[in-house]
Amino acid sequence: LEIWVTNKIDPGEVSWSKFLRFTSSCTGDILAGSFFVDEEKRVVVVVDQEDYKEPIVNRRNQTAYIIGQDGYFK
Repeated sequence: LEIWVTNKIDPGEVSWSKFLRFTSSCTGDILAGSFFVDEEKRVVVVVDQEDYKEPIVNRRNQTAYIIGQDGYFK
């Protein structure tokens, strides 16, 4: 998993840099959601949303993943 960020968006030009690379197989399938990047602590919090359809009630589970340097994952 690689996380890229940009701090320059101009008409016709975007500058990207690799913020974090995570090389563990325990990330599962993070498909969609919101995120927060803490550049000082080099940590990303990703809130993933999963849809579950039940016969009567539709519910959604949200899971927060904290991903950091040196393989940190919680």
